[in-house]
Amino acid sequence: MRFRPRLAFLPAALLALPVLLVVGSPARSQDAATLKKEMIGQWELSTTERSKTCVLTLKPDATPQGLKLELEAGCAAARSLAKSMDQMIGDWAMVRGNGNTICGLTLTNNDAGNDNFQVFLKPKCDPAIANFAPTQWRLERGQIMLMSDRGDTWRFEADDNAQWRLVPDTADPLILVRQ
Repeated sequence: MRFRPRLAFLPAALLALPVLLVVGSPARSQDAATLKKEMIGQWELSTTERSKTCVLTLKPDATPQGLKLELEAGCAAARSLAKSMDQMIGDWAMVRGNGNTICGLTLTNNDAGNDNFQVFLKPKCDPAIANFAPTQWRLERGQIMLMSDRGDTWRFEADDNAQWRLVPDTADPLILVRQ
């Protein structure tokens, strides 16, 4: 709900505005300066489940965008893992941990109802994938969900290599790779 001043009070409000700006400015800038000082130091980024963490350090050094930010070594995966549905549409391959492609599939933006979209398997899929027979997909809480008409669901989570791994992970992982 937006507040709309009544026209009778508008001139008085306009006269009071410069006074509020002058009186309110020092406190606001002091709070920002204090906050800036308090933000300097080490912070931890993590997934909701804390299955992946990354330490970042906010330094007092100025940059054109603000303060300098450093990620710990090996933390390049701290890039945004959040993907939009539009970024997921297209051809994908299901690959085993050894690198062998066992199935191709296409994620579409064709509405399948209930916030789901159609997925199509390509010919010559591994029997395990063909038996699962996913017909729908969606993004949910940062995971790709593939669903069959029987109600079976496979969840894939983004990993550090910009691939999507079936969860829970196994010794012979199933990975979704963009084609």
